[in-house]
Amino acid sequence: MNYTQYIDVPQNNNDKPSKTILILGGTGFVGSFLYPYLLKQGYLVLLLVRHESRFFSKCIHPKLVVYDYNLFFDQPPSFVGDINVVINLAGYSIGAKRWSMRVKRKIKDSRVKLTQRVVSFLKARTLDCVWINASAIGFYGNRGAQRLYEDSFKGEGFLSDVCEQWEGALDELPSNNRVVKLRLGLILDPSSEACKKMFFPFRFGFGGCIGSSLDWISWISIHDVVGAIEFAIKNKGVEGVVNLVSPSPVQKEFFFSAIAGLFGTASWANVPQWIIKLLLGEMSCLVLDSQRVFPNVLIKKGYSFKVSHLEIALKGNNKSDA
Repeated sequence: MNYTQYIDVPQNNNDKPSKTILILGGTGFVGSFLYPYLLKQGYLVLLLVRHESRFFSKCIHPKLVVYDYNLFFDQPPSFVGDINVVINLAGYSIGAKRWSMRVKRKIKDSRVKLTQRVVSFLKARTLDCVWINASAIGFYGNRGAQRLYEDSFKGEGFLSDVCEQWEGALDELPSNNRVVKLRLGLILDPSSEACKKMFFPFRFGFGGCIGSSLDWISWISIHDVVGAIEFAIKNKGVEGVVNLVSPSPVQKEFFFSAIAGLFGTASWANVPQWIIKLLLGEMSCLVLDSQRVFPNVLIKKGYSFKVSHLEIALKGNNKSDA
């Protein structure tokens, strides 16, 4: 059965919303905040999903079109030529499983090959789009206390290589497409899997710093992720690499003390690096790498951060307007 949802798809020029947005990876953590917000702003959202029938009953909205991922390439919707914006958030979770060769290949292919496929598809239709692609500050590798900006050089390691190839896949887009490469920091919200895992030991009073207390964490509230993406959609001057992080990176000592403060406990049971490396292997870089990253482009272009204090990001923000 085909559950593809065509609800209130614009039929003439007078009915068209200001933007038609294609989102890949829209059912993940970021997407679950992003697409409802964009719908509230009046955009028409085309959401590609792999399990269409499973998603169909969860969200019905007059400007939401849910479409099967594979069907999209073989039988694209008639209004595909109206797409103004592509937002690519797709990718296998880097923290889901220990990094075997198979998992690493899945992490890479789910980003690089998928992006290449969509780029080829849209190139063949000569669309004039804004392309906003997720990447990560993992591009910079482990850099200690060095201040990192959008023009800082690439680091070393698996994640750095994946980010480089992921971003490089976008270079095949025609020059009439405005491309924004978002290098995301640690996204904070109490509902995220990352926060749930970090909060867990503190709930029982035995949490502490992971690795060196002097290392740096570059974080971003989920509400600023959503806000900055819409900012990039609207502002033609936003282009190329954009560090999507708070202007206020913090050292781990402060970060984990802030979590402890949420639960009225102390940050005392520090976990040495060698234990993390023993437990996680190569993927230990996810929690041990030190990255002090700054969002120079967003600041220069005039983006106003919604959440500038770490404690507020950790507590969460119930504002409905993202």
